[in-house]
Formats: sequence, C-alpha cells, structure tokens
Amino acid sequence: MLTQIIEVGQSSRAKRIGYTTLVLFCLLVIALFTGLRLALIDIAPTARWMTDFDAFYLVGKMVWQGAATQAHYPEAMAAIQRGMTGEHNYLTWNYLPQFDLVVAPLALLPVGVAYGVFITSSLFAYVATLQRLAGTACVSVLLLMYLPMLGSVIVGQNGLLCGALTGLACLGFLRGKAWAGFPLGLMIIKPHFAVAFALYTLVNRQWAAMLVATATVLASFLLVTLVLGFEIWPAFFAGTKGTTEFLQHGDFPFFRMTSIYATLRTFGLSADAALGAQIMVAVAALAGVVFASLRFTRRQALGITAIASLLISPYAYDYDTAILGVGLALLLPDIMQQHRVGERTLLYALTLVGGSYGLARAARFSMLNVTIDKAAGGVPLSLAGPALLAILAIVLWIFTRKTSPLTIVR
Repeated sequence: MLTQIIEVGQSSRAKRIGYTTLVLFCLLVIALFTGLRLALIDIAPTARWMTDFDAFYLVGKMVWQGAATQAHYPEAMAAIQRGMTGEHNYLTWNYLPQFDLVVAPLALLPVGVAYGVFITSSLFAYVATLQRLAGTACVSVLLLMYLPMLGSVIVGQNGLLCGALTGLACLGFLRGKAWAGFPLGLMIIKPHFAVAFALYTLVNRQWAAMLVATATVLASFLLVTLVLGFEIWPAFFAGTKGTTEFLQHGDFPFFRMTSIYATLRTFGLSADAALGAQIMVAVAALAGVVFASLRFTRRQALGITAIASLLISPYAYDYDTAILGVGLALLLPDIMQQHRVGERTLLYALTLVGGSYGLARAARFSMLNVTIDKAAGGVPLSLAGPALLAILAIVLWIFTRKTSPLTIVR
C-alpha cells in the first residue's frame, strides 16, 4: 500500500505533472499565509514565538547596523530576542559568519516579502534540482520529502537551500564538471553536511572540483573578514562554545534532531557516551562513502554520499533531511527497477520516520498546547537518527547485492 502511494507518479507523465503541481501548490499556499502573517503581525513583547526566519531577518538587520558580532554571543542574542517577543523561545545563532552575509540582503526588504523571496526561490531551486536528478522518480521523492519541505516553509528555514546546493553539486559531479565545487564550497554555511562530499572528491580524484570548492571557501572567509571585520571570528568561536554547552546540557529539542547523538541522549546516555557513538557512526558512514566510490556507479556513490552526509554531525535537524531527498533522487531510479517491493516499502517507511517524525511530534505538541517538559513520559524520544542509519545500510546492501564482487567502478 505504501509503495503504491509513493510510486503513484510512475505510471504516466500526466500524473507526474499533476502530483508535482499539487505538492508545489500546497507548499506555496502555506508560504503565502506564512508571509502574510509575518507582514501583518506587529512584533511586540509576548506577541509570538520567534521562528527561524525571524532570526534570519534579525541578523540581517544587525549586519547593516554594524552589530553582527552580537548575534554570535548567546547572551547578547538572547537579550535582543527577549526585547522583541518577551520571555518566549530563544533561538541561538549557530551559523558561520558567511550565512550572516547571505541573510543581510533580506533585511533590505519588508519581512513578509523577504520571507517570500527566500522560501520560494529555495523551494523552486530544490524541486528543479530533484527533477534533474530523479527523472520519472521525482514525484516519489517529493512525496517522501513533503513534510521536511513543509517544515522549512513553515518556519522559514534553510533546509531547502542546502538541499538545492547539495543537489547542484551532485549534478556537477555526475557530469564531471569542475563547477561542482562551487555549490559544494557554498555549503560552508553548514559545513558539517559537506564533509562526506569532501571525502568523495578525494577518493574519486575530482581535483578540479576540489580546487574550485577550496577557492570558494577561502574567498568566503576573506569576504566575511573584509565586510564584517576580524572581530566577527572571536564572536563566532564564542558562539560555538555556547552551542556545544547547550548540546551537552540537553538544551536543544533532541526529538527534532536527526543524529545518533540526539537519539542516545533521549534514551538517557551521557553526553560523552553519545558523542562517542556519534563518532563511530560518522566513521562508518564515511567508510560507506569510500566503499561506494570504489564499488558502485558514480550516481549510486553520490546518492550514498548524500545520505551519509546526514550522519556525520551530532547537530542536525529534521528540516536538514532535504539532503536525504537528493540521495533518494539519485538512487530511486535504480532501486525501483529491482522489483523488490518489501525493500522499497521498508526504505519508504524509514524515510518518513527520518524526515517527518520530529515534525509530527512538534505539531502534536503545538496542537495540544503542551510544552516538552510536560510531555507524557518526559523528554520525547529521537528516532530519526536510527532511521537514517538504517536507510544507509539498506541502500548499501541493495547495491552491494546488485554489483558483482569483482566489479570495481571508477
């Protein structure tokens, strides 16, 4: 049943167009209402909770005011947010300063318009990239990724942007183009998701792309220093220390996070034990990238690299699983040809858990007006990490079984 629903677009071009249009229409309607809400609500103490896009817009304004360094100091950022919304939620600013420059132009527009420009451009870029990668399997990927896309749209997150950049890098790698390094280098805004791809470029000797990526990263550091001043870097490292402390103390909503670290913390393990397990998973995921690069086709190796990229860092959220959509877009065309319904059903179910579990729990808490502290059973479990790890294991098994032991693809 699940397989039939997810693969509904496979039978005809008309269905693919229809379902793609429906998915985009639903997301754009929600984006329209979110933009209107941002435009019409007068921000005042106790008016509403901060959303992620509120933080983007706020930091953008701080860049123009010459106060970008304050965004990276947790105490200063918390005080600014309390002045806007009272004692509601506090959003840390955990990004490298490169993302400060990305959000700065948004602050030149009215907040509702800025949100619309940011989300719609990210959404269309992401969907267009998936279409180029997945072909006729694109509708299946869109259905599997609908809730992670919805999560990014509702709060104005950058998951779609990172998914689009990752997908563009994969398109370049598929064609053997040096420009693949440019979108990969732009992933400096969330560098932990580029680690697996950096390893891929090394193993596959993509020297030109690596050179472009390195030049892009170095140019971004130079630009940030010239525009924001050298003092932005001590502020950034102070913010990183604060984020690490929050992570160790369990101050983040672990049930929304997709790492093995978050899973083990919700099961009661200490921060050190969970971090040790996370490191082992990261090493195993990177080993999977090397194995896939040596044994599988370029498309398959890139798809596995995209999935593995989500298993490296302890700090990852459900909206970041837009990158999982890139991996599925690369792999599903091959997987659907193998006619093993049970494997595909399991893969689809795990994808829904990995990308949607945290969002579903958050929606439930919101509808019931229940805080995490009051949730039945204490801190909600984080289940996305094991689901992502299982997805990686399944696709490695599928393609290992398909590939002859003596076949090495270079």
